[in-house]
Amino acid sequence: MQRRISAGEIMTRYAHDIKISPSKIYADCSGFVAWVLMMTGRKAALREIRNYKYMNQKISSDWNKIFVREFVYALEGVGFSNWLCLSGPEELLDGDIIFSTDMPMADNTNHCMFVRQCEKLPGGEFKITVMDSSLKYIHYNDTKNAPGIGTGEIFITRTAGENFSANYSPEFPNQRRKLLFARVV
Repeated sequence: MQRRISAGEIMTRYAHDIKISPSKIYADCSGFVAWVLMMTGRKAALREIRNYKYMNQKISSDWNKIFVREFVYALEGVGFSNWLCLSGPEELLDGDIIFSTDMPMADNTNHCMFVRQCEKLPGGEFKITVMDSSLKYIHYNDTKNAPGIGTGEIFITRTAGENFSANYSPEFPNQRRKLLFARVV
């Protein structure tokens, strides 16, 4: 799929109203993550999040969609058999997911992205190749030049405690973020 998106064989667009067909993927970041998990046979992991969402009153009532904050509420609150929360970028592998829950823009609903590759750089910084659907973030060396799905690079450095300095794009450099790193097992 990544090759077909990069080659322009699949048209992508960022959209909160998810529409998927063989030739197009219109999805926001969490819709894209949920769709990939479903298409790669990890439905049990999604079912755990949906069940938690159903049982928890402070989560939205839109049952057709899992938002980033709902992934995070569920993963921070309860241990699941299909999910593993990681302690930091040093543990990331291809296919893991990064959730960012304190985005700086007022109109933002947070962000999530798949890890494709993680490389530790001198000075404790990590260069992470990610694949995501994004409205505002055109990452470093990104294959998308407009809102939609693409692959690019971000840089993360651990700061005090559970916080990180995240450099997602030239427009949003070195912002202190709360990040959650997760793996479907």
